[in-house]
Amino acid sequence: MKAQKFLPLVVRQMRRNPRRSVLTFLGLAVSFFLFTGLESILFTMHKVLTRAGGNISLFIRPKYGIPFYRAELPQSYLGRVRSLPGVVGVTPYLFYVGKGRKDGQPALALGADPDTIRAIRDMKGVSDAEYARFRQGRTAAIVGETTLAQNGWKVGDQVTIQSIQEGKPLAFQIVGDAAADGNFGGVAVVHLDYL
Repeated sequence: MKAQKFLPLVVRQMRRNPRRSVLTFLGLAVSFFLFTGLESILFTMHKVLTRAGGNISLFIRPKYGIPFYRAELPQSYLGRVRSLPGVVGVTPYLFYVGKGRKDGQPALALGADPDTIRAIRDMKGVSDAEYARFRQGRTAAIVGETTLAQNGWKVGDQVTIQSIQEGKPLAFQIVGDAAADGNFGGVAVVHLDYL
């Protein structure tokens, strides 16, 4: 009731000086935009840091310009990196890019040390039994759910992928599957010494 009583007075004051009314409205709109924009940036930064802070990994590769998946460092560097302060664990990686079942579909294999990979990276979706089978079998592999779905593979299959470049094909048996939203959802993890 009172709002209707004062509404004509407010409208009359707004019409009395239209420039002031427009500038006041624009000032409120800009301040609201800045506040929501800065809050969303802070929220996003907090989410990114929270997610990344729990699982920090450092990839080391030579400084010369070769493709990332072919980068190789001497094994002697493992001890040097392991001795650095703050380093929890070290595991070498080696990438293998092969052809998937469909034309133009790559299949990425990651060679890793089966004894240290689980301590360094979270193998989401991999049970203890699957990981034990992976550690015991030299040609065993844990394949991400995304890669399994793209290629029509399933746990227990014996798979061979052909190298995209000139190289030997890679044959392995799938003994477990990693969650699609985990660290290894889109790769096949195989033994480093086998790769």
